[in-house]
Amino acid sequence: PLGLISSGALIATLEPSQTRNLAAKLSKAGVPFSLIGKVVEKERGLKFKDLGGIPLPVFDQDEITRLYSDQ
Repeated sequence: PLGLISSGALIATLEPSQTRNLAAKLSKAGVPFSLIGKVVEKERGLKFKDLGGIPLPVFDQDEITRLYSDQ
């Protein structure tokens, strides 16, 4: 599922000081949201914090696109 497109999803990167303001606006509008991570030094890589720091997989191509291109 991590390699699939997320139609309708928005991932935003913003200053930590702005997080509370955006969360309040989204909540007021009834938009579900989750805080999923933070930006760190590039050398630390992309990892799942909630899964013990295992690296995120890298996909060269969306999995749905790959599925249809194999036919």
